[in-house]
Order: sequence, then structure tokens, then C-alpha cells
Amino acid sequence: MTLNDFLNRWQELDWRWSALIILAPAILACLMGFLHGREKAGQAPWNIVYSVLVYLIVFPGVFSFVLTAYSLFFLRTNLLKLNVVIYYLPIVAMIITLAVVRRRVAWNHLPGIDRLFSFVVLVAVSFVIALAVEKTRIFLFFGGSFGTLVIVALICYVLLKVSWKNLFRIQDRPGTNQASNEPGAVNIEKIKHELERIKKDSGLS
Repeated sequence: MTLNDFLNRWQELDWRWSALIILAPAILACLMGFLHGREKAGQAPWNIVYSVLVYLIVFPGVFSFVLTAYSLFFLRTNLLKLNVVIYYLPIVAMIITLAVVRRRVAWNHLPGIDRLFSFVVLVAVSFVIALAVEKTRIFLFFGGSFGTLVIVALICYVLLKVSWKNLFRIQDRPGTNQASNEPGAVNIEKIKHELERIKKDSGLS
């Protein structure tokens, strides 16, 4: 099954059921506020449920965003002619869900949410690189299908992820001075060094 086949089958479904499935995480996020107190939102099991809801809505939201951007920048499609349920509703549902969850609980209380946001950033950067490749007409050498765009974006994603890990791998090396990684300790040492330099320059002892 190709992506076009998947989208065609999705469009064949009743739009009411499709809309209900897409909006389900946003609806559940709104209703969960009545099931727990404000102070319990960041505690288990509620924080886990909120995290699952965010995961359930971010992936289709990002997918719809990529489809919409592809239709706009690559296919030059009129946005008014696109299917609202497939192209726009997941993005709106993602924004609503994230806004509701953010009002209920802080992001650092949700397990795995930092990895999810890192994934979204890498996907966005990968798509921007793929778009830049298309704008330079290199994309025409490979063809202009959406599948080719996905392959290019995946290659960019893998390269960015490997580069990101290599960039910060030094922090995980054994024997690294842990004290130097503490922001407070580093700032104190810098302040002491700067004071000593000022004293020497001013002739004070």
C-alpha cells in the first residue's frame, strides 16, 4: 500500500467518524480535568495519560502538517480544495490538545515528552532541508513524488540525529569532570578568575 492508497482509503471513510477519531485526544484532555484535582495532574497515573494523549495527537498532526506543506510548496495545490478532515483537522486538534495539556501540567512532568519534541524539531528541520533541495531543482533529478520527499526527509532526519548525538557524546564520556558540567560551579570559578584579573589590573592586592 502506498501513501496515496492510504490517503484515498482515509477519504472514503465517513468524515464524522474520522473527525471523532482525530478529535478524541483533545476531547479526552478536556474531560480529564474533571477527573483529578489541579495539583494531581503532574502525578501518576495522570501524567502518563496526558503524555499518551500528546503522543497520539502529535504524530497525526505532524503528518498532516507535512502533507499540507507538501501540497502547498511542491504540488502548488490550492489549499481551499484540500480535504479538511485529513489536512487541517489533525493540526487544529494537535494545537488544542497541546494547549489544554499545557494548562493542566508542566511539560517536564510528562514522561518522554522531551524526546517527542526533539523528534518534531528534527522532522521540521528535515522537511525544510527537503524543501530547500526542491527549490534548488535537485529534487527534479529524483522525481517529484511524495514518496521521494519522504525518503529525502528520512535521510536528512537520520543524518541530523546522528550528528546531534555525536555533538553531545562528549558529555557521556567516562572520566569527564562532572563538576565542570554544573552551571553554578562554572559561574563561580569564572567570577573568581575575573575578580583576580581585575585586582591585578588595578594594582590591588
